[in-house]
Parts: sequence; structure tokens; C-alpha cells
Amino acid sequence: LHRQRTATPRSHGNYVNSIEYAENVINDDLQCFSNFDLDDIGAYMLVLLSDGSPSDNKPGDQMRRRDAVCRLSQRLKSKLTVYGMGIGAMGSDFEQLKYLVDAATEHG
Repeated sequence: LHRQRTATPRSHGNYVNSIEYAENVINDDLQCFSNFDLDDIGAYMLVLLSDGSPSDNKPGDQMRRRDAVCRLSQRLKSKLTVYGMGIGAMGSDFEQLKYLVDAATEHG
């Protein structure tokens, strides 16, 4: 339990590449089911783990993350669950996780 108060991130967490990769994997998977109705395919869960705010903070990165999550949510509707889990030290910034989960809920 002591580690929760003292742990610090050691490397960079780039959300954009991870989320866009997940989107591509899910889209490739959905191609296999292109002849099926949405009701006939399995459900998907996108789990976003973070130890704090994302390191990819160039102009447009936040929108790219949100757009990818929203595209999946709009396509899959109730077949997609997006879950954000903050695993960093107390006081870490998890606003971006909440933002992405809220965007998925709003668009799905």
C-alpha cells in the first residue's frame, strides 16, 4: 500500500497510438462479420489503463483519441463497453480517462 503514495510513471504513455490500434483491430475483426446483423455479433470491451495523464499532448491528440473512441461507439452501440482504470499514485490526473469513457457513453 505504501507504493500507491510513492510510485511515479517511468515511461511515456501514448494514448493515441494505442486507441487507434485497438480501433483497427476491432474493425478488422468486424470485417469477418460483415454479413451479420449487429445483434448477431459478440460484444467488445475496450479497457484503458493509465498511471496518469497521457504523454501524447501535441495539438490534436486529444481530439484523435476522442474521435477513435466515438467512431467505435457509434458503430458498435451497446456492443461496446469502454472502461477506464487509473492505476497511478493517489493524486494522479485521470481526467482524460474519464473524458474518453464519457465520450463513448455519449456516442454509443
